Amino acid sequence: MGRGLGSDAKWLAPLRAKARRDGVRTGRSARVWLLADAGVDGRDVAWTDVVPPIRRGGRLRAWSRVLRAEIVARVKASGLYGQRWKVETVISVIKRKFGDGVRSRGLRLARREVLAKGVVYNLHRSFFVVVCVVGFEGRASVVGLGIIATEH
Repeated sequence: MGRGLGSDAKWLAPLRAKARRDGVRTGRSARVWLLADAGVDGRDVAWTDVVPPIRRGGRLRAWSRVLRAEIVARVKASGLYGQRWKVETVISVIKRKFGDGVRSRGLRLARREVLAKGVVYNLHRSFFVVVCVVGFEGRASVVGLGIIATEH
């Protein structure tokens, strides 16, 4: 998505195409539920998309925008909408623990590196590793290593 002020509506069509390509198939076509913030609101948004309509002048006049506002209210009440903070937290933790850069130059290896960071993060969340390090005269040596399983 874009950065700063302005509409993100120009990203809607490529995002929807990518979601259809990568989505879960039921029969011949992929079922796509688009959840986005109000920055994506525009002419290309379908009435079934979960995108809060921008209220200009306080009221919604078009039936498609009124219907979309009702869908957004129901999805918010169900707890499905508004989960972005969880993803942002995970990304922040991964960047803090494993660095925010990708060192691989090729696209294939860069994807593998990102995938490896995700696997290591999941292992980190599944097991709490305790490492006991003792330092002396400028050198460090590992004295003990323990793995404690955590419940999630």
